[in-house]
Amino acid sequence: MEILINHRVISDSPYNGDNEDIFVFDDEELISQIKQEIINGTPTCFLVSGYRGVGKTSFIRRVEQDIKKENSKVVFIKLNVAKYESYSLLLRKIIREVYLSISETQDINELKKQNNEIITSLELLFERTFHEVLSSQKSSFKHETTSSVNIQINIKKLSVAILTLLIAALNIQFNLTDWFVNLKTNKYIDLILLGISALWVAIELFSVKNTINKNKTDFLEISRKTLYDDEIAEYQLNKTLKDLNTLGIQPVFIIDELDKIDENEKIEALIGELKPLMLSGLASFILVSGQNLYYKFHTAHILDDALIASIFSKTLHIPLWSTKKFFELFSKIVSDSNLANEKNIVNYVKSKILNSNRLPRRFLNLIRQDLVWKDKKAYIEVLEEDAQVYITDAKLLEIIDEIQENELLTLGYSEGIVDFFISQLHIWVQRMKLKGNSFFCKDDIYNLENDYKTTHPSWYFTKLNSLVISLLEKLVDSGLLEKKIEKSDDGEEILYFKWTEQASIKTEALIDEDDELKSRFLMNFIEFEKYLREIYQDIFKDNNSRFSITQMIKSLIEIELLPKRWVTDNQLNSIIRLRNKIVHGEIITSQELDLVQNYAFEINKIKAHLIEEYTYYVTKRHLEQYNYFTTKELSYDKNSKFLFDFVARNKSFNVPDVLFEVKVLNAPYSALRYHLYKYLEGLEEYNSHSGKYNYLVFIIYSQNGRKIYDKFKEQLERILLEEFPRLQGYILSYYNSEYRGDANQSRLKIFLEDIVKKIKN
Repeated sequence: MEILINHRVISDSPYNGDNEDIFVFDDEELISQIKQEIINGTPTCFLVSGYRGVGKTSFIRRVEQDIKKENSKVVFIKLNVAKYESYSLLLRKIIREVYLSISETQDINELKKQNNEIITSLELLFERTFHEVLSSQKSSFKHETTSSVNIQINIKKLSVAILTLLIAALNIQFNLTDWFVNLKTNKYIDLILLGISALWVAIELFSVKNTINKNKTDFLEISRKTLYDDEIAEYQLNKTLKDLNTLGIQPVFIIDELDKIDENEKIEALIGELKPLMLSGLASFILVSGQNLYYKFHTAHILDDALIASIFSKTLHIPLWSTKKFFELFSKIVSDSNLANEKNIVNYVKSKILNSNRLPRRFLNLIRQDLVWKDKKAYIEVLEEDAQVYITDAKLLEIIDEIQENELLTLGYSEGIVDFFISQLHIWVQRMKLKGNSFFCKDDIYNLENDYKTTHPSWYFTKLNSLVISLLEKLVDSGLLEKKIEKSDDGEEILYFKWTEQASIKTEALIDEDDELKSRFLMNFIEFEKYLREIYQDIFKDNNSRFSITQMIKSLIEIELLPKRWVTDNQLNSIIRLRNKIVHGEIITSQELDLVQNYAFEINKIKAHLIEEYTYYVTKRHLEQYNYFTTKELSYDKNSKFLFDFVARNKSFNVPDVLFEVKVLNAPYSALRYHLYKYLEGLEEYNSHSGKYNYLVFIIYSQNGRKIYDKFKEQLERILLEEFPRLQGYILSYYNSEYRGDANQSRLKIFLEDIVKKIKN
């Protein structure tokens, strides 16, 4: 079916006056109150919150448009802080936006006539935000003296000089000139020659070089800079705002896109740096944020000196749209508004509302995805084959509306809190839809630890738990979900849910139902095989084992760790065969696929039984050396069923018995308190029949870390303190550390020895 629409009406942009047809503002009185407060009241700070895509920016633009019609002197200055980096850059951005907003909305020439100095100062301040002018004065004096002495010797010249000196000396002594040339010379001439020769030798021996340099440098560079640092910039901005007030201009800062800043620390830093300006009384501030800041504001009163508690005088929450508002919007989109009342179109619209999580932007995007174009006209294509999907989604939305009406609105919660709970209901439905035809439990769609932050008040969590239970119950009552109760080995009931044939589920994610079932089955089998292999390696000390699952089971049966029926168990053998077929990519029949779905839950029971048998085997053989015999069959009364997994009794009757309960906790224990009461009451009953104080030992295994064990132990200690103080000291617990293998008999033996010592003492 194709429905002609007014495609020009659909817009992705926020409200701007030209596209007002698609915007539905329910609370006109709220808009009027804000408008009057900004125009007639003193400057203040508003916090506008809401989910992304709900229409916060459109709401602010509507307020802005209405104010401009009444008072042209109110100037809105928009700041986008989605990429906030530093206060220095933010100051520059604020100054620029002040100037640009004044220029765009006011007559600059008229303002100059009123006070030319103010406008000129604003223009100069605006210009300086783009230019960084360095201002420096440098003066330096440099005086440098260098002195050096160099001694150089030329052997050749020195030899000639020495020879000459020697000849001159011999000539004086022996008158060689007279003897060789028969020439009578003057004695003084000989002395002069001797002196010259000696001087020559001295010059050749010593060569001294002395250098003195002097250098003086003076330079002076002077320039000016008006905007030196953040403090001066902040001063100039405050002065500018005061000047604008004298001209009758009322600045209103809109700080938008705060919800795009994912780190709460950055948001708090930004608000902290803007606080002096926000509380200056020179301008009003409207901060547009997401839900996180809303939660922080509403919990700030319980914190000591919280920053945001004293800044905002009024908070405005833009709520999620009601079903009625979406239908009003849809009637504006279609060319024939009467079509919006047809049953199949109603289901189509409800389906889009459900999948949009009640966000108008998301709703319009989903409508766009169904557009088809013919001859320059746009149509919404409502597929006949999806009719059952639309019916299912419509029922789901109606159930959420019912919960909202009866369990949320009647309690008087604020709009922001109601939106939080409604949003969670939509998210849970989407998660359930992603499960396809697989079974799921409550923890698969509602995870308190991973999904919710500490910024939420603690009472939220109690309400969330009641809401998810209510949602599941209503879906079961409506016939959309079927419920299956599985019992663990200790009798704990676990509720599993699955979509019925009445529900036609379709999501944007691709779901291969068969592959999903196989994947769930294999994941559980892999966990079982891991435990089996670790137990085998721990018992036989064979870390390089490549034995098959069947071989390992047979080996454990031979040493009486497992009962013989494990070999002949048809269910276990069928599980192993299915596992091999899936792993090797063989074709699985429809009958086998049904078994895959059922066995996904049975594997967990087999795993728990394996761990219990292993613990019993190690305990029994180790305590034998301390004169204990361990059994699973002994009960204190022929007409009663033995409550615990096994008991170790000393051959001496006066020695206390040790009762053992083995637990595999891979998820939070939903009925933990009830079962702990049952075990502690069972211990007291056992004590009354045996006539002595006995010990109860919980042995806990978990692949999901120590947190689960810590919660178990915390709950146990609380119950002992409040209800069973007489049993304190007789309840012990042991945990297999996540830093080791899940099977480690050496550690278990040490723990058992500690128990024996405790009993002796």
